[in-house]
Amino acid sequence: MKLIIILIFGFLCLSKEKMCSLLGKITKKESKTTTNSYNYVYIDTLEFPDESEIIVATTVYSGYFKREHLLYYGEGETLPSSIELNKTKSSYMSSSSSSGYNYDWSTLKEIYSHYTNYFKIPKPSQRYLYVSMSEFSGSYGEIKISEGFPVWAIVVIIIVVVIIITAIIIAIIKHIIKRRRMNYIPPISPSSNDYAPPVSTYPNNTPMNYQSPYTPMNYQSPYSPDYPKPT
Repeated sequence: MKLIIILIFGFLCLSKEKMCSLLGKITKKESKTTTNSYNYVYIDTLEFPDESEIIVATTVYSGYFKREHLLYYGEGETLPSSIELNKTKSSYMSSSSSSGYNYDWSTLKEIYSHYTNYFKIPKPSQRYLYVSMSEFSGSYGEIKISEGFPVWAIVVIIIVVVIIITAIIIAIIKHIIKRRRMNYIPPISPSSNDYAPPVSTYPNNTPMNYQSPYTPMNYQSPYSPDYPKPT
């Protein structure tokens, strides 16, 4: 019996159909919160005359999504109290925040302080767009119309990228300057104080003691007292 119940529950989880009750309307400035995963909100497409698609953000607080990247939606001309949504959409972007290490060991899911999924839904031809967030476990869920990924997150990403690129450029410039300094040979300028006579390149070249082959004669003047007198 338990096995049958588990199989039925698994089939329902895998099914793309979801029966939901009306929660209310959301606009560009007004969101809706719920503690029940089986509620739906509607969007009046007349408020989006120039858009070809509508971005919807779903957030769970102090919990997690059982089917993380999924949104149920549909369209129609009326606002029934309950409706079966048979279309699903996968998120194109997600963001999460977690303080501390919280974990649900029964389902092997991490518990987030908040977890948000963003969905781009083509604007339907009928007037109303019905939207229901994925099944979740947590304090409460929120559905709202979004302009896309948070502006602050985009700014932070741009700043980080600029810092990284700047650091790389500075490191390359420093490396080039260092290489040039290592390879630089200063020019030799002539100076009287720095002049040194040329040195022979021949090793052990001892100078020779040169002697003239002519030996000078001992000349005596005839007027010298020692000069021999004629006999």
